[in-house]
Amino acid sequence: MAKSEVSKESNEELERYERIVNRAQREIEWVRKVYIWVFGFITLIFVAGVAFAVIFIGKDLADIKNRLNDEVGIVGRRVINRIDEEFKDENIHKLIVKQTIKRVDAVTDELIGRSVESKIEPKIKEVNLKLETLNNKTEIIKSDFANAIDEQKHLVDNFTDNQDKEMKIFKASLAKQFANAIDEQKHLVDNFTDNQDKEMKKTNTKITKQKETIDQLIKVANTHTKKLKEMIDFAKTPELLLSTHSVQKVEAGYEIKLKFKPPKDIYLGAIAFEVQVVNASAAKILDVSRAGTGISMNVKHGFSEDRKIATVQYTPMDSGLQQIKIQVSGICKLSISGNYLAKPFSIVVK
Repeated sequence: MAKSEVSKESNEELERYERIVNRAQREIEWVRKVYIWVFGFITLIFVAGVAFAVIFIGKDLADIKNRLNDEVGIVGRRVINRIDEEFKDENIHKLIVKQTIKRVDAVTDELIGRSVESKIEPKIKEVNLKLETLNNKTEIIKSDFANAIDEQKHLVDNFTDNQDKEMKIFKASLAKQFANAIDEQKHLVDNFTDNQDKEMKKTNTKITKQKETIDQLIKVANTHTKKLKEMIDFAKTPELLLSTHSVQKVEAGYEIKLKFKPPKDIYLGAIAFEVQVVNASAAKILDVSRAGTGISMNVKHGFSEDRKIATVQYTPMDSGLQQIKIQVSGICKLSISGNYLAKPFSIVVK
């Protein structure tokens, strides 16, 4: 009964080992597929990165090539190390031995010896054979992966070399086109400046002629303006301007002398003045007459009853300065107006 139980337990242990081995094989196959997919995805990222760098970033292709080689090498070494670590013989063997010792310690040494000779050892050999197969597959995977990495490096090298050549050709073509465009623009600018110089000379000649014509017209206009001004001045009524005046104390009161100057030396004709006491003074106007040495005709005088207003009118035989003399009896304020005065003005007598 004990022998049957040991045999049963041994069979269960071997079946468990077989399940472990089979599961390990499935895990290896799954890991192999995962690594192949990851490697393909990484390769796609590298190629996209190279294309992006060449097209949009424009970095130096030699630096990109070195960086890609370094990255591919690092990834490859990490994958191979992980495979070596995960599928080392001693790791799987230690797991099997550990579980075997744990289960076999519960039975007798004699039964253990017979079980090992009759059933366990063939199974262990079978397991070792499967482990050896797994190791061979692992080596194949590592070899395939290393070859794939080398192939990708080779593709990257060829790609970067081709890109270097194409970039050199593109740069040379671009430089040539740029130089041709500059020459063409320079030629257009030269032609434009030549034409502009010719047009500018023509324009300057026209402007000079027009300026001469305008200067002549301005001279003529100035001459006409001067003549027109003289005609206007001549047509205007001449005005007498007060030049000087003096107030002197005399025996009868005060004597005021006024000198008027015309704007030009012309004959005025009949001249009239009016003198008026404009404040509340008791002074009276005693006399108003023409002064000086000139000869007068048609002399007329006039006084109000209170002697507050007096007029004088005469026709001089000469032109030039006109003088009048006024006598008042006392201190007062006089307002003088006339037919050739622009407006009346006042004089304080004291």
